Amino acid sequence: MLKYLPMDSSSIINLVKSLSLPQDKFIVVGSGIMTMHGLKDAHDIDLVVSPEILKSYSKKTDWETKYYTYPEKIGKTYLQNSDLEMYLDVNYGNFNPTLDELLGRAEYFDDIPFISLEDLIKFKTEYNRPKDHIDIQKIKTYLHRGESDLEI
Repeated sequence: MLKYLPMDSSSIINLVKSLSLPQDKFIVVGSGIMTMHGLKDAHDIDLVVSPEILKSYSKKTDWETKYYTYPEKIGKTYLQNSDLEMYLDVNYGNFNPTLDELLGRAEYFDDIPFISLEDLIKFKTEYNRPKDHIDIQKIKTYLHRGESDLEI
């Protein structure tokens, strides 16, 4: 059963750590990084994982195989368990980085890799949903505010 309750940064950290995944085989994507920066509450945690991790978790009875609804991904699957979702990628449109590329630009909180805000902007630009426009504006305002803080 999906909870979809707002999560704070410590909830995200604790839930991801409970999976005991190897640090070089996954990254938190989606709005989790926005929660870590205080920009938005997350309602679930999206992870891009290695093929080995996805295969391993697909055998667990508490993880459900789901089918994508995006036209580019029809026929492909991801996994879902309560407030967690595991993907091989979240690529869409013209932005198609590998897991290793995302990890190379990751931000770390308590040794957990999170997608960079810059990469999240690129994904959200490609997805182009109304909620993405709102998130992009929040991120850009936050990043701009950080740059002006450095100039003082």
